[in-house]
Amino acid sequence: MVSRPHPRRNQNPSRRRCLRGCGLLEWLERPVRFAGGILEAAAQTFRWIHRASQGIWAQSLPAPRLGVLSGTFNPPTRGHLAVGAAALEQLGLQEVLFVLPEQPPHRHVLEASLEQRAAMLRAAVAAEPRFSAAITRGGLLLEIHEAIRAHYPAATTFVFLVGRDAAERILLGWPYPDLARALAEMFARFELGVADRQGPFRLPSHAPAAAYASRIHRLRIPAALEEVSASRVREQIARGESVADLLPAEVEAFIRSQALYRTPEACSR
Repeated sequence: MVSRPHPRRNQNPSRRRCLRGCGLLEWLERPVRFAGGILEAAAQTFRWIHRASQGIWAQSLPAPRLGVLSGTFNPPTRGHLAVGAAALEQLGLQEVLFVLPEQPPHRHVLEASLEQRAAMLRAAVAAEPRFSAAITRGGLLLEIHEAIRAHYPAATTFVFLVGRDAAERILLGWPYPDLARALAEMFARFELGVADRQGPFRLPSHAPAAAYASRIHRLRIPAALEEVSASRVREQIARGESVADLLPAEVEAFIRSQALYRTPEACSR
């Protein structure tokens, strides 16, 4: 995995002014603090971007359910928010945590910096009181679970939210050294919510993952939003086309202010 420079090292003055204006620069530059009982190493793998005002900690439930949606959010779209909203209602969740990994497992060159994507994500989730957002060091599902679990009650059930195509890679196509062991470890830690994307996820009855079918849940989102993707947003911006129907207004405004995704090279990232 390619190591990525720490966002604090970016000295672009205009970018720093924008981030200071929305409060992200101060948040990124503050010292890491952690409560007693949480190891320093664990604390350094997790940083809040936004806390849900009516999330799990506000409800004091004996067995809360948390949805976790990770991605590069390059940029965050209405499709991402639709998955989160559907999961709240259809899976009985009390909160959805949007996770931005510092080191995404499959993508390493992104036009928007970690700072910019954190700012966009915070703007995108702020209107829903049951949405949170955070940064983790690693981007694999097990790495994310390890980073976030200390920040929620011990009895929390974690439900990772993925699209149909990602579920196929994770459950059917990934070359695990030991598939049975990988599946057992994943489903011992969390469940999966799989959002429709050009159709629902189909789990073959003969697949090893079929043994965990009861921990895999379908998520239905509006058909018009199934086709919304960050790559489509970048392509339309590069062509000078409107993306008002694809992005939250706050995210669209941030992209304009930073002149992001205007080059054709951004479309493939």
